[in-house]
Amino acid sequence: MDSLSLALQLFLLAFFLSINNFAASLGMGFSRIWAPLRWRVAFMFGFFDFVAPIIGAFIGNFATAVFGTLIGFFGVFILFILGVYLLYDGWIRHGKKRHARKKNSYHPLFDRAVASTWAVGAIALGTSMDNFIVGFGLGTLQTPIFSIAFIFGLITFCMTGIGIIAGTEVYDRDVLTN
Repeated sequence: MDSLSLALQLFLLAFFLSINNFAASLGMGFSRIWAPLRWRVAFMFGFFDFVAPIIGAFIGNFATAVFGTLIGFFGVFILFILGVYLLYDGWIRHGKKRHARKKNSYHPLFDRAVASTWAVGAIALGTSMDNFIVGFGLGTLQTPIFSIAFIFGLITFCMTGIGIIAGTEVYDRDVLTN
């Protein structure tokens, strides 16, 4: 496999893994998150998505050392199951909810009153679990995880920033209530 193809696959994986962060940050933008907090949120989301696959890879490497090469098949199986779940979750389960919602049923996800570092950290931790699982799977395959994790974190940082800005713009233009 050539390096351009591998880079494209890595970018697409990072992009699709960061969509949940984009959705969470879009909700934060809808609730008019305080401007200086926006970049802290993007940094925290990116940081958690950088650290989670590294921790997952270390556990995957350890599992490979303990259980041998058989765990590599388990890692690939976990990545496959995660992919199937993400497809199901995005297209089937949320697709039905999206069509069932009324046009003006807007409920903000994030209020300035709860915009603390702990609240943002809890959301960032929750949205980084998929990166942990991918890191575990890649760790069982003995892949170089630090560069991959850096790309995951960078793409997540960008997607989170875009989500907050887009949510704020949509709220400011009053698109949701018209």
